[in-house]
Amino acid sequence: MDQFIPVAFITSFMLTIYDIGTTLNLSGTYFALLTPIPFLYQIGGAMLAVGIVIGAIAAHSIQIRRFLKSVIKNSILGKTAQKNDE
Repeated sequence: MDQFIPVAFITSFMLTIYDIGTTLNLSGTYFALLTPIPFLYQIGGAMLAVGIVIGAIAAHSIQIRRFLKSVIKNSILGKTAQKNDE
């Protein structure tokens, strides 16, 4: 959910720059202003995809860390309980 704010900000910023550039007629003989619409959709989609992948990796590593902590805790407690039983 956190990716939507930067995507919306970048999209609105780029569209504003494009609108200002076209109203001031900044495209001249040396460079041309291209429509940003397909590029912005691609960048926004890529940002969302990268955020989803990073979030999935982080969630998976947190689960593994919790699992390993519980295994280590149980193995240490299990060994001390076995020593006390003998």
